[in-house]
Amino acid sequence: MSNKKILRFLSSFIAGFISVLLFHQPVLALLYSTGFIPFSPYPMVPTHPFGIPQIWSSAFWGGVWGVALSILIFRTRRGLRYWLTISLCSAVTVTAVFLFIVLPLRGQPIAGGWQLNLIVTGLMVNGAWGVGTALLLQWLSNFSPTAISRRILRKILVTIGLIVIWTVAVIAVVFVEAFWLARPAAPRGDLAAIENYLVQNLSQATDQQLGNAALILIENDEIAAEHSFGVANVETQTPVTLDRTLYQLASVSKVVSAWGVMKLVEEGTLALDEPILPYLTRWQFPAGDEYRNQVTVRHLLSHTAGLEDSFGYDGFLP
Repeated sequence: MSNKKILRFLSSFIAGFISVLLFHQPVLALLYSTGFIPFSPYPMVPTHPFGIPQIWSSAFWGGVWGVALSILIFRTRRGLRYWLTISLCSAVTVTAVFLFIVLPLRGQPIAGGWQLNLIVTGLMVNGAWGVGTALLLQWLSNFSPTAISRRILRKILVTIGLIVIWTVAVIAVVFVEAFWLARPAAPRGDLAAIENYLVQNLSQATDQQLGNAALILIENDEIAAEHSFGVANVETQTPVTLDRTLYQLASVSKVVSAWGVMKLVEEGTLALDEPILPYLTRWQFPAGDEYRNQVTVRHLLSHTAGLEDSFGYDGFLP
């Protein structure tokens, strides 16, 4: 391979890498700030298997796609054909690979369950990445450290200036969104957004081998969505199955217990600030405990009773 080709591939990788940071993620930030998607920009979550932050992993693959893009547009650097090739390759091809290959490999539904906001987001952010990569490729192709004319130098300065303005604008929008327009990770009542958010985070956790999970979402007393993540047995690599894999309920039962207690309070059967001792049957406070008559229902619900069950975090087998 000639030095010229090596230099072209290297510049293409650099252009794709930088475009993720300056075009792809800023567009994602704008969509996130409007509430269109629940995915925050510039994610620093470690990725499997090397623990590299997700943003740098995305930038690396942006560089790889930059090389592929440069091969397609190598002989066409101007005109309508140039920009049409960029649009098709980046917006359509990259998005299609993500929806139909990457997501299934992560254990997620093909095309993200055909969620319109996910598909539109892919087309927009990848299209922006492609245009940014092409602009940077044009700039890098004109760059020559040994002979820079005033015209080229002016183009370089204008390009850098526009990138700086774009970056400052995006940072300003993200800053305003974070401090003045803060919102939950998923809009209240939007089941699709809640499912998307949970699936993304649980998939990332299992990809990092942090455990496994089973997720069932219920709406109007019916199962609206169900997903399984990771393996139930590390030795046999048996996957988690929703109807067979058992879990310790542990602190999940606190929500149900608290709801039941508050229902009794609502009915007048229990009082939040009266001692709990008269209501206990199967279990009693130690006889020598001087505070046994002072522990109330409110103390138990708020974890301020000062009790210790001697079981630690081992829990009970299902």
